[in-house]
Amino acid sequence: MLILALLIIGLFAGLLSGLLGIGGGTIFTPVLFYLFDRHGVANPELWTIGTSLFCTFAASSGGTIRHIKQNSSFMRESLLVGTFGIVGTAAGKYIATSSWFSKEEFLLIISIVFLYTGFNFIRKSLAQKSAAEGIGHVDREITPVRATGIGGAGGFVAALSGLGGGVLMVPIMNMGYKFSLRKSVSVSEFAIVLISLAGFIQFGLRSPLKDLPSLENVVLSVSSYTVGYIDFGVCLPLVIGAFIGAGFGVRLHDKINTKYIKMIFGVLVILVAARMASELW
Repeated sequence: MLILALLIIGLFAGLLSGLLGIGGGTIFTPVLFYLFDRHGVANPELWTIGTSLFCTFAASSGGTIRHIKQNSSFMRESLLVGTFGIVGTAAGKYIATSSWFSKEEFLLIISIVFLYTGFNFIRKSLAQKSAAEGIGHVDREITPVRATGIGGAGGFVAALSGLGGGVLMVPIMNMGYKFSLRKSVSVSEFAIVLISLAGFIQFGLRSPLKDLPSLENVVLSVSSYTVGYIDFGVCLPLVIGAFIGAGFGVRLHDKINTKYIKMIFGVLVILVAARMASELW
């Protein structure tokens, strides 16, 4: 039953990833944290980040493949943003594995990012006019200076939260630099592949035993199929669902009006943020 539920969640996350360029981590992170925390796993925040980044890698890979097939990819610029994103993941991982970073700090960061994301999607939905979408947006070249800020911010947040970075990169490109949503989503999707790859490798190479003061009465993971802070037993059904769902999401992006999807997603994310913030008290 759990495997089927995770498979369906993966399909939903992948679909949103392809439609909105968010990488799927916005769904993976709260689901995984709930699962690890309820099973009493030590350092659930680190297991959540590592496993979520692996799931996000699968979701973004599926979406990127579809973008390439549809000739809607921006390879050079995506690689540039993704490269700076890798640098950002190193900085974020350093903080996430430090002695002062705990479940409380993780929940606080997630709540803030989710509130920002939710209100951002609701605002865009209210301002969007299907006939005028894209007016005023010009797909200028992403320069190295712009790529530093876009990718660096995305990678840093990804390693602190497991969200992939799209929740920051898409708004920065679409609203900050006025790139079209189509280009913003495509570049973000491909960059997240590199960012999440670098992130899950870093968390996969770190031993959970290193962060435990004692092994007495400690639950190390949910399943026995783990590498570092990645629980493959948990993430496999999510990955399968996400890879399939992302392709459908990209295919639907240019065929439907995403206004109401953004509104519903924004409200959902705000509710999740409130629920996760409640864990702090």
